[in-house]
Amino acid sequence: MGLDISVGSLAWCLANGEFEGAQWTQRDLSEVTRLLAADGLPAHIEPQTLPKMSDRCRLRGM
Repeated sequence: MGLDISVGSLAWCLANGEFEGAQWTQRDLSEVTRLLAADGLPAHIEPQTLPKMSDRCRLRGM
């Protein structure tokens, strides 16, 4: 098992016309927000746009 951390998935989907992926991401984030609220924690607010970011990953494929 591994852990994958990413930033800007929703914004990337919306910017690249991946609307089905955006729906999946929003569904998953809604569940995260529900779980946070159940524990009395503040809601996560996912940005729909992001500033230009540089990718530091050198791997471009398998």
